[in-house]
Amino acid sequence: HEVGIEYTHVDTGESGNPVLPLDLAFFDTDIVQGHYDFRVGEVDFSIRAFHMDVVHQMDNYRQRQTPDFSALPLPPFIGTDRRFVDVESEATGVGLEAAYAVSRGRVSFGVDARFDEHEAVVGDPDVPPFFIENFNQAETDTYSAYGEWLAALNSAWQLELGFRYTRVEQDAGAVDAQPAQFADAMVGLCVPGRMPVPPPCAVRALRNRFNAADRSRNADLFDWLARLRWQMQDSFSAELGFARKSRAPSYIERYSWIPLEVNAGLGDGNNYVGRLDLDPEVAHKAELGLDWRTAKSYVAPRGFYHRIDDYIQGAALMMNPFNMPVIGVSGNANGDSTPLQFSNVEAELYGVDVVAGYDLPGPWRTDLAFSYVRGKRRDINDDLFRIAPPTLRMTLAWEWLHGFVQFETVMRDRQTHVSDALTLDPANRNNNNRATPGSIVLNLRGQAELGRGFELNFGVENLLDHRYRDHLAGFNRVLGSDVAVGQRLPGPGVNGYLGLAYRW
Repeated sequence: HEVGIEYTHVDTGESGNPVLPLDLAFFDTDIVQGHYDFRVGEVDFSIRAFHMDVVHQMDNYRQRQTPDFSALPLPPFIGTDRRFVDVESEATGVGLEAAYAVSRGRVSFGVDARFDEHEAVVGDPDVPPFFIENFNQAETDTYSAYGEWLAALNSAWQLELGFRYTRVEQDAGAVDAQPAQFADAMVGLCVPGRMPVPPPCAVRALRNRFNAADRSRNADLFDWLARLRWQMQDSFSAELGFARKSRAPSYIERYSWIPLEVNAGLGDGNNYVGRLDLDPEVAHKAELGLDWRTAKSYVAPRGFYHRIDDYIQGAALMMNPFNMPVIGVSGNANGDSTPLQFSNVEAELYGVDVVAGYDLPGPWRTDLAFSYVRGKRRDINDDLFRIAPPTLRMTLAWEWLHGFVQFETVMRDRQTHVSDALTLDPANRNNNNRATPGSIVLNLRGQAELGRGFELNFGVENLLDHRYRDHLAGFNRVLGSDVAVGQRLPGPGVNGYLGLAYRW
C-alpha cells in the first residue's frame, strides 16, 4: 500500500504579456492532489484525486500604455479605455485504474471524472458601475472510461490497443452587462428596425439571445489506438500506428457571447465570439516510424498524417441581420470591425520528424533533430495558424565522466504558410499576414558534477545575440514600444543561466 498527498501553491505577481491585450496583475493557484496505490491478489489498483482553485486578474493599464479602442460617447469609452478582468476557476477530479498481467502482456482499465467551473467579469476602474459578465458558471463535466492492452505477440511483434469513451456535459449560467442594463432602463432607445443600432441595444440583443438559448450541450467522444511494433533485428525496428482522437469545444469556444479578444491565448489580434452549436473535433491519425541503432550511431525517422474533421478555428462572420449586433459591438466598442466566430472547419496536418546521432572519436558526439509539419484547411485554400517552420537542431558535445559541454545550433527555415483567415485583415488593427524569415541561433549548455551530491548547470542562449523572429511567437499589442503594434515579437537576445542542484 502506498498513500501520497501533495499541496502546491503558486503566487505569480505582475507579469507583462505583450501578445495579449491585457497583462497579468496576479495569479494565485492552489492545488491539492493525492493517490492511493494497492494490490489485491494479482491486480494493481490506483486511485487518484485532485482539486484546483485559481483566482487571477489581468489589466491593460498598470504595465503598459492604456489603449483607446473605442470612440463611443459613453463614460466607459471616453478617453483611454482602462479595463481589468477578474477570473475564477475551480476543477475537481477523481480516477480509478486497475491493471494486471495476462499472457505475454498487461491489461489496464480505468474510469475518471472531472468537474470544471469558470467565471470572468470585465470591469473599468474609472467607471465602477461598468461590467461585462463574460462567463457565469460555465461548467464542463467530463466522465470517461478506458482500457489498454499491451502484449508481446512473439519475440518480434508487439501490439498495443486502447480505447476511451468520454461523456462531456457543458452548461453556462445567464449573463449580463452594464450597457445592456442601460438599454433596459432607457425606454424607447432600442426601437426595432432602427439603424444604426445603438451599441447598448446591440449588447442587450446579444445578452437576451444568449440567455434565451438552450445553453446545455452534451457530447459523446470515442477514441481508440492501435499500434504494431516489429523488432526485425536487434538494431532495427519499425512501428505502425493508427488512432482516433476527439475533443469537445472549450467553454471559451462555446460560451463567449460578446465579441472580445478572449481566445485562450491565440494572440492573433482578433475579437472572437463563441458558438453554442459547435461540434467536437475528430482527428484520425496514421504514423509510421523506423528506428535503427548501433553501438555508435542511431537514426529514427517518423512520418505522420492527421485528418481533422470539425476542427475549431475562427471564421469570418456573414454580414446579415443575425450577426450585425456582434459586428456592431466589436467594431464600435471593442476596436475590431471584423470579428471572428469559433466555427467547425476541415483541416489536416502532416509531416516528418527525424532524430539521429553519432559517437565521434574521443570524447565528442553529435546529435540532430529535424522536424517538418504542414497544416492546411481542407475546405478552403488556406493554412492553419501558428505552424512551426522546418527546424533543424544540431549539437556537438564534449563529454566526460562527470559532465558535458554542448554547442547547439538551431536553424529555422522561412515560414511562408500563414493563415489568411486569421491574419489577413486590413480593417483590423493587427494586419500581420507576413512570412517569417529564417534564422540561425547558437546556444551553449553544460553540466558538471561537483561531488558530494552537488551538480552545476549552466548555459548561454543566443550566444551571438542574433536578431530573429520566431514564427510561433505572438504579435505585439503594447503601444509605445520598440516593436510596432501588430508586428511579430522578436526572439530573445542573449540569455545566460546558472543553476545549482543538490541530490541525496
